[in-house]
Amino acid sequence: MNIWKSAVITKKGQALQDKLIAGQTLQFTKVQTGTGEAVITQLEDQTDLIGPNQLITFQQIEEIDGHIDISVLLENTKLVKGYELWQVGIFAQDPDEGEILYCLAQASEAKKIPAASENPGFSVTWKFHLKNSGKAETDISITPAGLVDFRHFDERKNEVNQRFQDVETKMGSLDNLKTSEKQSLVLAVNELKTGVDRLNQTFLEKTYPIGSVYTSVRYQNPSQLFGGVWQEFAKGQVLVGVNTTDPLFNTVEKSGGSKNSVVVAHNHSVNGLSVSPVGDHTHTINSAGNHRHGVYADVDCITSATGARDLACPEKNKDTLWESATPYAGNHSHSMSGKGGHNHTVPAHSTNSSGGDGTNKNLQPYLTVYYWKRTG
Repeated sequence: MNIWKSAVITKKGQALQDKLIAGQTLQFTKVQTGTGEAVITQLEDQTDLIGPNQLITFQQIEEIDGHIDISVLLENTKLVKGYELWQVGIFAQDPDEGEILYCLAQASEAKKIPAASENPGFSVTWKFHLKNSGKAETDISITPAGLVDFRHFDERKNEVNQRFQDVETKMGSLDNLKTSEKQSLVLAVNELKTGVDRLNQTFLEKTYPIGSVYTSVRYQNPSQLFGGVWQEFAKGQVLVGVNTTDPLFNTVEKSGGSKNSVVVAHNHSVNGLSVSPVGDHTHTINSAGNHRHGVYADVDCITSATGARDLACPEKNKDTLWESATPYAGNHSHSMSGKGGHNHTVPAHSTNSSGGDGTNKNLQPYLTVYYWKRTG
C-alpha cells in the first residue's frame, strides 16, 4: 500500500531550487516527522511540519544521473512516547533565509510509531528520490511506498560485510593513495563504524530488549558484551513464572518466600486411647473317669466274701493268684465360669522430632548463576 501519495517541494524549497541553478550549493540540515495532517492543496505553503516531533537520521545522500537520492532512518531506540505519524519533512539551508522546510511527504492515513517500551528495536527506512530539470517542477518519489518495518538482521549484516570488503580493497593500495582518496577512505571507515554501531544496536534491541534478563556463570557486566545499561538482578533468589490466577505470583518482579522458615523438624501428638472390657468366657469338662481296681491274692487268705484278706498267712502259696475287682465307678464333671473382661490404655504422648531445623534448612537443591537485567 502506497501511503505517501502526497509529496511536494515547498514554495520555499522551489525558491531555493532557483538559487541552486544560479550556482548555490544544496545543503540538507535535518529530517523530521510530524504528527499533524494538512489539506493536500496547502502542502506547498507549509514552512514547518504540523506537530513537529521526532528527528530522524540521514543514512545516505547520493546524486545519480541528475537526481538526488536521500535515505533516512527512523528508529524508536530513545522514543519514550509513541505517536501517530502523518508527515516526514526534509530541511535545507537557504543562503538568505536560513533553515527552511525544503520538501515533505504526507501519508494517506496516520501510522502508529511505537515507543521503545512498546516495541523494542522498531525501525523504518525510506528513500526520497528528487529529480529536477532546469526550472521545471521537481518530482519526488519515496521507496518503499509503505511503512516497512526494517527487521531483517541478515540484510544489515551483509551490508556491513560488503563495506568491510570495500575498505579492504582500498586498504590494499593505501601507499599509493592520493589525498582525496585517503579522505574517501576515512569517510568509508567512519561510515563503516556507524554501520557496525547500528548493527550492534539492532542486535541488542532484538535479542535483549529493555527488561530482558541475561544469565551467565561468568561475572561480567553485559554492557561490555552487547552495550546498553544493565544491573545485577535477583541476588540470592530463584525466578518463578508469573501466574495471574495465583495471588502469590500474579505480578511481575514480585518477591516472597523465606529460606529460614522452620517447617522441617516436627513431631506428632497421639491422644489417649482406651479399649472397652471384652473377653468373658466359660470352660466346661464333660463327664469322664469311670474305672475299677483289681487285686491279686491267695484264695486261702481270703476270709470273707467281701474281699477282705488275711495278711497273716505267709506260708500259703503266694503264686496262686486270684483276681477280684471293685465295680466300675467314678464318673464326674467340672464346670468353670467367670469373666475375662479387661481393657488396654495408651497414654497421651508425642513422637520424637525428626529432620533438621534452624536457618538455611528450607531450601530446594540449587545452582548459583549471575543474573543481569537490562534497564536502558
